[in-house]
Amino acid sequence: MKKVSIEVEKNIEYSTNKGKNVIKKMIENSFLNLEMDKNNYGKDKWNPLGDNLIREGDTVLIKPNLVLDKNQNGLGEECLYTNVSIAEAILPYVLKALNGKGKIIIADAPVQSCDFENLVDKSGYKSLVDSYKEKNIDIELKDLRRISIKTKTRNHQTRN
Repeated sequence: MKKVSIEVEKNIEYSTNKGKNVIKKMIENSFLNLEMDKNNYGKDKWNPLGDNLIREGDTVLIKPNLVLDKNQNGLGEECLYTNVSIAEAILPYVLKALNGKGKIIIADAPVQSCDFENLVDKSGYKSLVDSYKEKNIDIELKDLRRISIKTKTRNHQTRN
């Protein structure tokens, strides 16, 4: 089995349907390049994350790169977190592998000065998780930092 698959596409417009379809196709191609359930590709039962990776009842961690909620130099924010459309494209495969049983956690440990709630709100992760919760999917967002700092403009809780 191959260990790595790389898909490259330049200038993806993440927020458009076309961009989302490109991302979905790139993920699908990666599964195929890795020969994940290749015999069932194109069939309803195709389950590239099932059997050997994710089983019914598992808890699945999706760990996007969630670094900071605000670019300190005032430039764009697209470099500060993984675009939510990546998680959107992966979640249906995770759900299929879980087969209605199990839990999904989307989590990261951002920079200590990051306002996690602001980050997940503005990046779209909160809306994504909320949309799945409305469908009674066991899914949550989690801040994995053990400690965070207080700044003059932000108030962060310290956790054990």
